[in-house]
Amino acid sequence: MSSEKPEAEKKKAPKHAAKRTAEEEIPHTMASRAGWYIRICKSKTDADNIYFRVGRGGDGDSHKDWFAWNRNDKPGVDEYDFPPELIDAGECWIEAKTDGKDARVCLCFRDHVVQDMDFDDEPDRHEKHTNDTATCDC
Repeated sequence: MSSEKPEAEKKKAPKHAAKRTAEEEIPHTMASRAGWYIRICKSKTDADNIYFRVGRGGDGDSHKDWFAWNRNDKPGVDEYDFPPELIDAGECWIEAKTDGKDARVCLCFRDHVVQDMDFDDEPDRHEKHTNDTATCDC
């Protein structure tokens, strides 16, 4: 039995494109990633907690809880890759609910922003990766 990791594990994208402290206001540039990911814009987010659900667009059976974000000790721009089974989906679905305050989240695919979203208590977005006209002003 070999201790060598499979090729897919060796090529995983990093969870954070750049390390920075919460106090730094460094302009964020797009880095090419493996597929779908989100960027949470802490400076434009009043919420302390955001609860995410993700899935494939048009496939309600694939929608599932993803993770809960908390603003404590996070960088000014915080990025998270979608789960492996959704990273390269042709269309994704994302839902977020906050603790009642506004949150700014950018939905990105590989090297471009797909949608700049504001979440509160009524979240729900579907976007295809070919829509690359949005900007993410974090």
